[in-house]
Amino acid sequence: MAIENSEWLDHLKEAIPAEGYGNKLSMSLIALEAWRRGIEVKFYTIDNPDNKVLVRYSLEYGGRTHYFESSLGDKLSAEAFDVCEYKDLTKKYISYAGVRFPKGKVFTRSADKKDIINFASSLSFPVVVKPLDENAGKGVFSNVDSAENLIEIVDYLHNDLGYEQLLVEEYIPGVEYRILTVNGKVEGVVNRTPANITGNGQDDIETLIKKKNKSKQDNPAISKKKIKLDKEVLQIIENEGYTLESVLEEGRQLYLRSKSNISAGGDPIEITDEVPAKVVEAAEKATQSIPGLNIAGLDIIVEPETGEPVFIEINTKPMIGLHVFPIKGKARDVVKPIVDLYFPETKDIERSNLHFDFDSVVAPLNNLAVKHVDLEPLRDVKPYHTREYLIELNEKEGNFLSHIRLKALKSGVHGYIKKINAHTYQVVAATSTQEIMKDFQEDINKGSEAFKISNMQEKTWEKSVNIGFIIKKESLKELADKLDTENDNYKKVLLEKNETIENQTAELKVKTKTIEELQGEIETLQETMRDYKEKEKGLASKISKHEKRIQSLTLELGENERARISAENLLSKEKENAALEKKKYERNYDKLWKQYKGIVNSKSWKITKPLRKYNITKRNKKG
Repeated sequence: MAIENSEWLDHLKEAIPAEGYGNKLSMSLIALEAWRRGIEVKFYTIDNPDNKVLVRYSLEYGGRTHYFESSLGDKLSAEAFDVCEYKDLTKKYISYAGVRFPKGKVFTRSADKKDIINFASSLSFPVVVKPLDENAGKGVFSNVDSAENLIEIVDYLHNDLGYEQLLVEEYIPGVEYRILTVNGKVEGVVNRTPANITGNGQDDIETLIKKKNKSKQDNPAISKKKIKLDKEVLQIIENEGYTLESVLEEGRQLYLRSKSNISAGGDPIEITDEVPAKVVEAAEKATQSIPGLNIAGLDIIVEPETGEPVFIEINTKPMIGLHVFPIKGKARDVVKPIVDLYFPETKDIERSNLHFDFDSVVAPLNNLAVKHVDLEPLRDVKPYHTREYLIELNEKEGNFLSHIRLKALKSGVHGYIKKINAHTYQVVAATSTQEIMKDFQEDINKGSEAFKISNMQEKTWEKSVNIGFIIKKESLKELADKLDTENDNYKKVLLEKNETIENQTAELKVKTKTIEELQGEIETLQETMRDYKEKEKGLASKISKHEKRIQSLTLELGENERARISAENLLSKEKENAALEKKKYERNYDKLWKQYKGIVNSKSWKITKPLRKYNITKRNKKG
């Protein structure tokens, strides 16, 4: 089941299976709208030289039959087809309506490269280069900014892609619109943005492109309009300074193409209610200027400065799904006016809310089992009463699916039953009257005891319901989605484990680094210790020498000490002798002093004093 935009049309939700996506979407939408009105629908294959399976369809009502290839019907005139097939011719017709278009010139393979460069220079670079007879953006190169790039692209289109005639025209910057017109009136407008990705700061550009392509799978209009890694995309990535391995910054939007074609990976945004009236008028004039152009897709660029619409291209087989399933904006019911155009007598018929299984219709055609498949017309062309029931059983019951289906088929109930889990079932039912719905619900309740129904919840159902009643199994897409979910969960777990391992590795690296640092420190210490040991040896040698010197000095000191002691003893003895001599002298002195005193104090000394005095004076005079 597709992931639905909340603004998609209710009557188409769940009505378009995967087989109806992509290039078959216009066919499935128009055929379904016609069938819901009671118009007979027939699918068939046509022969072709390439042996490809080409499915076409026809619509028949009131004795009239019309034939279609996708959105292109047989009411398109031969003149309109030829005019729109060749871009140069298209411009001539458009000019009659007074709608501006880019200046340009056609060049063949034999054209002189100098002439191409001169013409491009006269327009002023950048320019646009594209095949003359191609559409849907194939081979279109916008914003070619130099003569060198111009010639490189021309050679690529001629030699690699095989185009004979190329159109070189002026580049018009601005907002681009894809406008759908039906019978000369605008029915839908989308703003097409070029293929782009938005960075998340984690994934590289190649991964972001893969994720963007995967997100398109759920949209019927763009599921197969993937972004391809071609020359233009790779060149733009390089010009922006990135590679496929570059991680795009979070929030950074990178445009991968200069052109905005949906077929080249662009995104459709529905803006019909916002488009300027001037643009609508230009689109309608352009369409009406080509006789017999009843359905068309126009590409128009609006210059930002002047607001003037400029016609770029026109397509006679437009992708109507862009307006029905936009990625943003309000969906437009552009299918109804197309069927109104071919069968105006049915436009007031209120469409049924049933749908046929497109997958089962085209399968035998794709397998070449049959040449055509005729759909059974609806018996009651009106909206059916619809309900959804969620039924819970107390125990597993294998026959419950078959039981409900049998009851539905007997009662004329359309829809399906689907097993949600071991005890829960979903039943979607559509009936032509309320009474049939009530009876069907009572039939379910009657099985409460037999199947041990514990709970039944009734809900409204506003989506489409398949014709007939089937036991619905998980589709390949649902299984793929489940597998993707499981893979995502596995990747998430794996990522968490990887993060844990990375964290542990980082911690280990830190520890390893610490150990390495410690080992380095240890080695340094060991080296220092070796140095110390060498120094220690030297010191030991010096200490040994000093010890020997000390011993020598000690011996010398001992001899000196003995000499000192001997000298001291000798001195002491001399002192003692001196003391004895002193005492002896002192005794002699005392004795002599006493003798002196005895003489001086004697009477004879005193009587002879004058005589001694005279003798002294006489000696002095002689002297």
